[in-house]
Amino acid sequence: MARFRAVTTPRLLAIATLVLASMLAACSITRGSAVPTVPGAAAASPTPTLNPNQLEELRRSMGATPTPVVRPTPPAVTPTPSSTIPAPGPTQYDPALAAMLPRTLRGIPLSIFSVPMAPFAGGGDMCIVLCADEPGRLAKASGRSIDDMSVGLAIPPDGSGFAAGVIAIRFRGIDGRSVVGVRLGAGSHSTNSGPPQTRDLHVGSRPVVWATWFPFYEERQGEYLTSTGDVLFIVQGLPPGEDGTVPGDVALLIEALP
Repeated sequence: MARFRAVTTPRLLAIATLVLASMLAACSITRGSAVPTVPGAAAASPTPTLNPNQLEELRRSMGATPTPVVRPTPPAVTPTPSSTIPAPGPTQYDPALAAMLPRTLRGIPLSIFSVPMAPFAGGGDMCIVLCADEPGRLAKASGRSIDDMSVGLAIPPDGSGFAAGVIAIRFRGIDGRSVVGVRLGAGSHSTNSGPPQTRDLHVGSRPVVWATWFPFYEERQGEYLTSTGDVLFIVQGLPPGEDGTVPGDVALLIEALP
C-alpha cells in the first residue's frame, strides 16, 4: 500500500488520466468513431469523386490494364445470289388471258401484260396498242360492252431479233360467233370503212386469216387473225410469202398459242 501510495501523486494521476483519455480516443478511431474535432483546426475536405477518365488514368498509373469491352459479333450474312430472287412481274388484270400467251420463244423472254379495254377508249393522238375508236368499233361488232373486254400483250424486247408479237382480246359473254369475223367487221387498228382483203392460211393444222385493210391494203400493215373460244389473237409480223408460207417467228408464235 505504501508503494502504491508513493506513485499516486497528483501529477502522475493527471498524466495517467491523459494517457487513458488518449487510449480511449484511439480505440474509438479504430472502431470507426468520428475523429474528434480540434478547436481552431480547418475541416478536412471530402475526397473528390474521380470521373471515368481520371479513374482510367489512375488504373494505368498503378499498372492495371483496362478491361476490354467485348461486344457480340453479329452473325455473318450470306448474300443471296440475284439469280435465285424471282423478278417481280406485272399484276395481271386478266390472269387467265395472260396465261394463254407464250412466255419464251427461241430462248427470248416475252413481256406479258393484261389490262382492261376501257382505258384505250379514252382517246389519244397515237395508236401504240389500240387506236382511240377501235374499242368502240369492236364492242359494236361483237355486241358486248367495252367493260366486257380485256386486252393481253406478248411482245419481245427491243433488239432481241424476234420479229413477231401478239395482241389478245377477250370478249366475255360473246354468243359464240367467230371473233375473227368480229375483227373483220369492225375494221383494223386505224380503218373503220371498206372491206378488208383476206387470205386463208394454215400454220400446222391451225387456220389463220391474213388481212390487209382499206384503202391501201398494205401488207406491211397487215395482220394474222386466229382465235380460241372468246379470245381473238392479232399477230403482227412479216407478211406471208406468195405461196402462203408464214415467216418462221410468226409461225413459232402462232404455234405457241392455245
